[in-house]
Amino acid sequence: MTFTDAPKRGACARAALAPAWITDGHVHPALLQVVLDSGLGMLAMTALAPQEVSISGALQTWFAAGVPSRGTELLSYGHVLSHQGEVLVAYGDVVDDRGTVLAHGIARYHTLVREPSDFAALVDGSVYGTAIEQVLSLVVEEESADRVVTSWAADPRVANRHGHIHGGFISALSELASRRVASQGRTVTPLGHAHRYLRPVPAQAGCLVRCEASIDRVGRRIVSTTCRLLDETGALLGSSTSTYAVTT
Repeated sequence: MTFTDAPKRGACARAALAPAWITDGHVHPALLQVVLDSGLGMLAMTALAPQEVSISGALQTWFAAGVPSRGTELLSYGHVLSHQGEVLVAYGDVVDDRGTVLAHGIARYHTLVREPSDFAALVDGSVYGTAIEQVLSLVVEEESADRVVTSWAADPRVANRHGHIHGGFISALSELASRRVASQGRTVTPLGHAHRYLRPVPAQAGCLVRCEASIDRVGRRIVSTTCRLLDETGALLGSSTSTYAVTT
């Protein structure tokens, strides 16, 4: 993944698509979460320069169900919606290089004022060229018709410059567990995912994140889920809600 400064639109995150990221012509939702969060994060940092941004708010994503990617690259642009005090709200979308919208979302950022920093130093360089399938390899601890528990060992390759796991990957972890429980006995397509960040996840190897996903409601066409993220001590790291369309 690479980033380019685009002053008129804030910042742009770009990710080259790999074949493993596309299933049946659709981009993996976990990758969309990472690209969206990256673009919005870079927007926040450019908009707030020379400040630095500490993400402790929330990311809400809506997926364009059934819209395949026909391009070879993903791009995420962002726009500042509101900036009051220490809270910045940003909107962004993810498109392929043919202009097809694959996802869009809103993020809230809490800001920390520090010493001025060079823009290039703010880029999360550790996500460059990282295969998302290698990073997001989950261990399934429990699986039933209405509950799935997964665990994930923190991967330092996706740490941000603050020494914490990249927010997009954390949101993707909860979506993966949620989609797994939503898929029990049915085929689903993601419609929306909202993640609330409560505590940063240390990037040290060996730190575990447990995702406890459960079914809230199953309708004829919609499945709703909730997921809680815990560390190895049981402390709550974050939570999410997801909605899926039932296709078969």
